[in-house]
Amino acid sequence: MSGAARERRSLAFRLRWLIFSAPILVVVGTLFFLDRDVDDPAPPRRGGGLRLVGVERQEITAPSETLRVTSHGSVSGDGRYVALVEILTEVVDGRPSVDSRYGLFIRDRKNGTVEQVSLPPLEGGSRAEIEIAGISADGAVVLFKAPVGTDPTTFGKILGTFVYDRAARRVRQLAPDRLLAGGKGGSRGEVTLSGDGKWVAIATDLRLAPRDTNSWTDIYLMELATNRFTLVRPDAKVIPGSRANDWPSLNHDGTVVAYTSASLEGSDGDVPSEDVVIWDRRRGRTELISPTPGGKPHRGSTSFSPRITASGRHVVFSSDARDLVPNDTNTEIDVFIRDRDADTLARASVAADGGQSDDGAGGAIVDDSGRFIVFEAEDPKFLPAGATLPPSDAIDPKTSLPVGKVINIYLKDMETGFLQLISAAPGGGPTDRSAFPIKLTGDARLLLFGFRSESPPLDGTFLATLAPEN
Repeated sequence: MSGAARERRSLAFRLRWLIFSAPILVVVGTLFFLDRDVDDPAPPRRGGGLRLVGVERQEITAPSETLRVTSHGSVSGDGRYVALVEILTEVVDGRPSVDSRYGLFIRDRKNGTVEQVSLPPLEGGSRAEIEIAGISADGAVVLFKAPVGTDPTTFGKILGTFVYDRAARRVRQLAPDRLLAGGKGGSRGEVTLSGDGKWVAIATDLRLAPRDTNSWTDIYLMELATNRFTLVRPDAKVIPGSRANDWPSLNHDGTVVAYTSASLEGSDGDVPSEDVVIWDRRRGRTELISPTPGGKPHRGSTSFSPRITASGRHVVFSSDARDLVPNDTNTEIDVFIRDRDADTLARASVAADGGQSDDGAGGAIVDDSGRFIVFEAEDPKFLPAGATLPPSDAIDPKTSLPVGKVINIYLKDMETGFLQLISAAPGGGPTDRSAFPIKLTGDARLLLFGFRSESPPLDGTFLATLAPEN
């Protein structure tokens, strides 16, 4: 199974998301909540353990009619620091220009200060496309990717992986003699940082260990203090026929890594599948997270995008498998959570009344306790009673573009079953553009999320504040 084929299969939900949400209606007057901060709370939506009390925009530079400001980033586990890549694009005659300028910033929410990170020379200079891959729980270490060269064969950008040490105010490229992210055919170069800021997990098709002799994507665990690499592969007894491994996610101290493993099984070895597994470094063992009822890997289905909690106990992921839980009959991608200690598996992407999604769900993240899960979905049955989405064929009079399908993000309380809309307008209903979750702090009190839109200047990254119910 080639890397490109596996990529298409794993990202089916994401590709559909991008196709339908690219041209989205944005009317400034309907998005009053973008200027709302934590001192102007939204109406409480009760019934669960948490309620949304406010949303604040995270961009450093104020957008305008002539300047489009977009961003992406991450928030530290303690909620104090926000790492933000800000993208500035000039708007001429209502259309964004081709070139954009990138900057990396660290916002200290406690002191109210902003630090701009001094970057090393990058391919493209200020126009180098920077991507934040993670920030440690205490905000001391930031992991990001940036272009360092051009592939002479494909002319595509080659990405390097960098670590910024806030205390030393120093940026270094990991193993500078090797280009860790990007790699050759099909590798996305996914990287992630442990909560303690000491370990990095890398998905690459580059061979960084002597026993790596294949051309597939593999997971490597790197200790930042020693620059030592450990090749992570599933036990053949757990995942027979494993070909490619991707989507790494680390617990707090880097002792447990969750990832996906693709394989070709069947009598002819041509039935593709992808499962979520974990590797426990302390115990030296592989554990299957998305098993069939018989405890075996799947055939012909895809489980992907795992996120593991700080303790390593819970793993949330997306899957189109129909036999993970009983009564899963919607033939769509759903969100699931595995409790490794209790040996249980539950579906999160169901409505408060237990109704199944008709359009799929994904992009899930989870708090440290495993109780609160945030996911994205376009199905209107998840909306509050009486709320509706704009029709996908509606035309924005300002841009003459179709609205497209709108993706919303929701917070699910797995203890009570309560589901609430997070990407909401002040009245509690949905906005008219798509949102996606980025990071939920360990205590589930802060949620970083973003909006996508083709109508400048309203793209952005936002921090939602959640509080316990009274």
